[in-house]
Amino acid sequence: MIKKDKLDEILAKIPEEKKSEFIAKFRGAESKEAKKEVLEKFGIVLTEQDVKELVVDANELSDEELDTSHGGCNSCC
Repeated sequence: MIKKDKLDEILAKIPEEKKSEFIAKFRGAESKEAKKEVLEKFGIVLTEQDVKELVVDANELSDEELDTSHGGCNSCC
């Protein structure tokens, strides 16, 4: 599974009205532990396989990947 597909799978577990809040908090989390806390707050538990599929060189998801997965755009407020 590619990273975008895994991200889509994770975001599908979050209610639509909470997705923007999740993305903002996840982006704002500065450490791996902080990101894990955000995931847990929103009821997302990752397996070791999930983590392997999501890890990139910088150990974080890009803003573009989050926007694309969420269906957001860069032209809105």
